Formats: sequence, C-alpha cells, structure tokens
Amino acid sequence: MSVIANDFIDFIYCGHSLSEYSGIIGDINGSGSVDPIDIGSVLNLNPVELKSLKKRKSVVATYDDYVEKQFSFFKNPCSGLSYYTREEVAQIIRWLNQPRYEKFTPIYSDVTWPSVHYYASFNIQPIVYIGNVIGFQLNMTTNAPFGYYDEVTVSGTELVVINDASDEQGFIYPSCTITMHDDGNLVLINSVEPSVRTTIANCVSGEVININGEKGTITSSVPHVNLHDDFNYVFPKIINKMTSSGTDNIQNEFRVNIRDTEISMTYEPISKFGLI
Repeated sequence: MSVIANDFIDFIYCGHSLSEYSGIIGDINGSGSVDPIDIGSVLNLNPVELKSLKKRKSVVATYDDYVEKQFSFFKNPCSGLSYYTREEVAQIIRWLNQPRYEKFTPIYSDVTWPSVHYYASFNIQPIVYIGNVIGFQLNMTTNAPFGYYDEVTVSGTELVVINDASDEQGFIYPSCTITMHDDGNLVLINSVEPSVRTTIANCVSGEVININGEKGTITSSVPHVNLHDDFNYVFPKIINKMTSSGTDNIQNEFRVNIRDTEISMTYEPISKFGLI
C-alpha cells in the first residue's frame, strides 16, 4: 500500500486546514485490506433553487447519497502516528460532516493557480487498514455549478465602477452599503441597464442602508415609517454580458442622485476553474 499525492495538496474548510489535522491528499495504490466504511454520515441537503440565481439553498438535511466530487486524505506518517486516534476521528467528522454549505478552498502545489473557493458539504467515510483509521474518503457537493474568486469590494462617492471579473455571463447580486449625507429620495442606476432603477424614499442624512440582493433583505440604521414601502425591491445587480458584436460588456457604473452619498459594494466573482 502507498499514497499517491497530486497537485491538490491541502484545503481550508470552515476556517480550518487539512494540515491542521495532519492530513495529506492522496489515493491508495493497490488493493490490500483498505476499505472505506459506512458511519451513517451520508447527507443530502435537498436543495431548492434561489430565484433568479444559479445557486441552491439547503432547506432540509436528510441522509441519502449524492456525489459531485470524490477524493481522499490520509494521516501524515511524519506526524508521529500513521493512523488517527478515536478522538481525532471524532474531531474530523465533526469538522467536515456539516449539514450546510460552508466555504471550501483547495490549495495546490502550483502557486500560479488562481485562488478559487466553493461552498460545499461533505459526506465522509473513514478508511480502515488493519483495524486503524488511516484516512477518510470525502464526497463533496457544492451549492453551485461553479466556484468563486476572492471577494471584491469597491467603494466611491456618488459613483462606483465595477469591471466584473466573473467567468460567467449573467448577473450577481452584490452586498451594498449606502451612507447618506443629505436627505432625499435615493435613486441608484447601473449604466448597463439604465432603465432599471433601485429607489429608496425618505432617506435622511447620516443614515446607513444595507442591501443584500442574494438574501432579499434591506436594513437601515434609522427608523423609516415603513422601510419596505419606501424600497421598490429592485436589488442592484452586477451584470456581465456580451454585446452583439462579440465584445465583453462587463463595466458597471453605479450612480446615485443625491450628492455626497457613499456607496460600497462587495461580491465574489464567479470562477469556472474546476477542482483538480
């Protein structure tokens, strides 16, 4: 039996890396007496489609089989032991077998690869050799058919310009923070779709408004008589499309009509680099 390593050498999940658990990515060369065992931790998140998004949100976690990517890791023999103790097995299962999608970032030996992360859930099976758990087989399911580049934040006064770095055509809802320095009825327009306007009435100086289109929420630092009536529920969108001449149209200029208004937008560009 031997472990074959590849360019995929580590990963970070829920803020912790595989190397923290003395794990190395690999595969088994040869058969022998090495087998994954069922521990009753096969989760299917039963997703529903989020309106207008190519994403899924888990609403119920049930035990079933659903696999999108499979890989394994093993205890690094340089850590002192070639197998995981009972306590270590429990810690790893608790870390990886979560009933929700969490941020997963693969790490490669080739540092020229772009940093791409996913939102994933794992089904996990211990791999046993001569009675000891020497590693785990992971079945990964993501919440979208793509990954994401590092988060981008762009800020400005009265104007924000975003050149979308996504590999995917379409649109993304950014998280948007608007800070008012004057009173009035706010209008936010994207140059790509100037006829589509986000409006919020009865804004006041000093007010901070947070808009999250993906979650469909809006909050304000000051009380509105009825914020949900003041807002027209047109959430700002970062648009990425191709013109009829075949050129990319990725520049989004967001402008507001009230002077000195500060705008900050945060989003994760879509990546089509697959997990290796």
